[in-house]
Amino acid sequence: MTKRKLVMSKRNALLLSAAKESDADVRFRLGASYDFHDPRDAIAAAAWYRVAAEQGHVEAQNLLGEALRDGPSELRDLKEAVTWFQRAAKAGDAWAQVSLGHAYHEGEGVRREQRLAFDWYKRAAKGGRPEAMFNLGLCYREGEGVARDLSAALRWFQRAAAQDHPRSTYLVGHALWWGEGTREDRRKAVMWFLRAAKHGDIDAKSYVGMAYHDGVGLTKDLRKAVAWYKQAAEAGNSLAQRHLALCYREGEGVRKNAATAQRLFARASRARSSRPATRT
Repeated sequence: MTKRKLVMSKRNALLLSAAKESDADVRFRLGASYDFHDPRDAIAAAAWYRVAAEQGHVEAQNLLGEALRDGPSELRDLKEAVTWFQRAAKAGDAWAQVSLGHAYHEGEGVRREQRLAFDWYKRAAKGGRPEAMFNLGLCYREGEGVARDLSAALRWFQRAAAQDHPRSTYLVGHALWWGEGTREDRRKAVMWFLRAAKHGDIDAKSYVGMAYHDGVGLTKDLRKAVAWYKQAAEAGNSLAQRHLALCYREGEGVRKNAATAQRLFARASRARSSRPATRT
């Protein structure tokens, strides 16, 4: 039996069970089948999540909120999404608590209230969610909903990084590189950048390039610096684009090419002006 046929067979069994029974978990699993397994159907998934959510199924309430927030246009309703996030969050669902915090932080479907965002992130962090720990770190770093405290920000980034949260891992390195909330230690920072880069963080790749370029924490190697810069630059990192442009202009680790350098300087300028905020 093919994987598709197996999914359809399981789905049909769930449909039959859902029709005969009023078990909220069966209805939730049917919604998840439409949500996470091919052939997918966002509308059907949301419909079954709603049935289960109205019966009090907490995970269904959270996923219904996500469907109303992120689903196709005919489903999207930010205000109702917040209502379901609130129900699930109050019942202790950590994912819903993160989503509710994000809604309050961004003012999506609810009035923007950064203190409430902070409070919900904190509850989710206590539930072990690294995304919430990361967002708490950002709140402390920017002074959003709480007094600015770079040392506290670093502690939350470290806790999230301990769970391999890529962006937090990068930000631990960033704090050590610049001495934000801790004593500057660029050699140690590079180790964090390498970890974050392995998880795909683009900014971390830029800093690894800098470490190879300047011989900080790593043996100086201009060719490796260029390779790391290229990875980050191709993904749109403006810092890497600028450093790569300098390498082309000066012929460091690569053959001199003034035209390529100029194009990269222009790309870096555009990227700096359009870079979005980063929050989960």
